[in-house]
Parts: sequence; structure tokens; C-alpha cells
Amino acid sequence: MGNMIIAMDGARISSHCLIDRSRSLTPVQHAYNTIGFEQITVDGLYSFTLTAESIDGSYCVGTGSNLIVFVNPATSIRKKSLEIDSSILSFPTPNTTGVPVGHMPIITITDLNPSETVVSLAQGYVYQGGLEGDAMMGLYFDGQHLGNNASMWTVNDIFRGAELVAPMYTHGFASGVRTISFDASALP
Repeated sequence: MGNMIIAMDGARISSHCLIDRSRSLTPVQHAYNTIGFEQITVDGLYSFTLTAESIDGSYCVGTGSNLIVFVNPATSIRKKSLEIDSSILSFPTPNTTGVPVGHMPIITITDLNPSETVVSLAQGYVYQGGLEGDAMMGLYFDGQHLGNNASMWTVNDIFRGAELVAPMYTHGFASGVRTISFDASALP
């Protein structure tokens, strides 16, 4: 199992990006994403690092991996994190062609100013909690997924043929919204 984090002056400021292919039947390369935020109130020089952590076993970080730091990115930044693991989520998908699959908000940020354009970044990880399947997550704006022009879906196979722990990440761009949520679902 491996983990990628962002550290500021040696202390983790980001989400975890866990990947576990240790019991996979067909381990292959996998993308990752980690997002961090730190409000800096004292002027000075700070060091930011993208750090690989080997939890169990070994792995390589691929060419082209990068770290981007935004300085003074917006007049207002809101951050919310999941404090404990969710309950087991299950979204039945047989015979759902053409029928929307259910979804459940995992993290929600409310009371946004609808007159402002919002850029949203969401990241986390999922692990097998029951049956194997295709975990899917997306951003919902005021309870609606606005389509691929407003945000992208993130999907990972959670089964022994792929990963048992995998990163999920997405971003979105919308105007006129009061609520944004990072919702769990499943790929039909």
C-alpha cells in the first residue's frame, strides 16, 4: 500500500491518497491526486513537498508527477473534511441502463454566495466495504450533477482484479450555487 501527501515545512497539510494493490490479481499503474490547504498568517518562506509514503511494500512515482501551489488564490476559501469513515455504501446497479443510479452526499459545503463563481476540488479514497464494484463519486451543485461541462466523475474498480483501496478525485466549476457536495454513487 502506498500514500501520497503534501507537506508544508515537514508537516502534512493534505488529504491522504491511499492505493492498495497488494492483493490485486493484475496490478497496473494508477493515477493519484492529493489536495492540501493551509492558511498562512505570517510572512516568510515556506517549503512545500509532494511526499511518497510506503505503508506496506514498495512502489514508484511516475514521471510527470507534479506539485502546484496557489498563493492568494481567492478572497474566500472553504474547506471541509470527513472526520470518520462513512458507513458502507451500496448502490444497486443491475438493470439500471438509462435510469439514474442513487447518490449520497459524503461532504457538503453550504451557504455559498450564489453571485460568485466557484472552483471546487475534492479528493479522498475508497475501500472495499462489502461487495466488489465500481465506486463512483462526483460533485453536486444544489443537489444536481450539472454534467461533464461543470465537473467530472471519478470512478475506480474496487475488487481483487484492481485495487481494494483507491483514490477518488474531481474538480468542478459553477456559478449561482449555494451548496456543493461530494457525493458517492456507483458506475452502472
